[in-house]
Amino acid sequence: MIRVSLLPLEASLHSAALQRVYELCPLYWEMYHLPAPPADQAQRDLEAAAADPTRTALGILVPNQPGNPDAGAQLVGL
Repeated sequence: MIRVSLLPLEASLHSAALQRVYELCPLYWEMYHLPAPPADQAQRDLEAAAADPTRTALGILVPNQPGNPDAGAQLVGL
């Protein structure tokens, strides 16, 4: 079993990585009749979460090499 981690996301640090996750999920955007995510969607989502004290944007991380924390992780979702 691969364990995932959760990381609080900040617009200034994580917008580009989250935008890439959005780009890798074209079927989600097609449900809204969009060919792709808007260019600044991740930035806007993270800023909106930061502006609301009742919300926290948590990134879902999967390790690059399970059991080796030095190998880093990939952001795979919000």
